[in-house]
Amino acid sequence: MQIICNEVTQLENDQQVLFTLTDDDLIEYEWHCGVPKIVGDVQEYLDANIERYMLGLRKKEYPDCPSVKKIDLETIEGWIEDSCIIPAVLDDDENVITPERVAEKAEWQSTHPEPDPLLVKIEELEARIVELEN
Repeated sequence: MQIICNEVTQLENDQQVLFTLTDDDLIEYEWHCGVPKIVGDVQEYLDANIERYMLGLRKKEYPDCPSVKKIDLETIEGWIEDSCIIPAVLDDDENVITPERVAEKAEWQSTHPEPDPLLVKIEELEARIVELEN
């Protein structure tokens, strides 16, 4: 896992941080968080809290994951590796209320702002001009 601070915005009570979190499969997730104003080195703060952010990300990806009070990253990663099975719910007489099923992964939505398409096109054209001039 890796976490990289992309941008820090100073707010009145804290710092808004945009970061990219890369999991062990090298999939990148863009996300954000608030960091206390007293934190000097934001990257060091993110590094120290990487498991917390990855756990939060996994909970967003798999909203049906087992909801226990104290779930940790290792537990949820193991559940994902074991095919995301949600066990059947039985009543007192062992009758199935809800059958066993596989949880579906929610599509990840970046929280970083989308680049302005006009600015992206201008950058592409400027790069093309420089390329043609050389």
